[in-house]
Amino acid sequence: MPRDDVEGLAILDGAVRYLVTSVKGFHRAALLRLVAEVSSTCEALLEIAPASVDGVTGMNGLDGIFQVIGPDHLGGFPVVMDDQNGGFTTDFKLIAWDAIARQLP
Repeated sequence: MPRDDVEGLAILDGAVRYLVTSVKGFHRAALLRLVAEVSSTCEALLEIAPASVDGVTGMNGLDGIFQVIGPDHLGGFPVVMDDQNGGFTTDFKLIAWDAIARQLP
């Protein structure tokens, strides 16, 4: 993972602690496990694919709230900026963290 492409950082502080970051060059979010030792091992690259809304084609930043946000968002959600939409527009995508967490190894 190119270090100069890493931007937008959020800490997921759950049973397993992760640093969640936007990787601009790959248009993905990366999960780095936080442990006592300094580690830069990427645990997963997450693509935000089209579903009920268009997917993220140009990820340009990330933040997140990883706590209960009501009954529909028990794990919170990351927010990513998508800078490549039709008509040269940008927008923000909110993704339910629970749906992502179920797919992690």
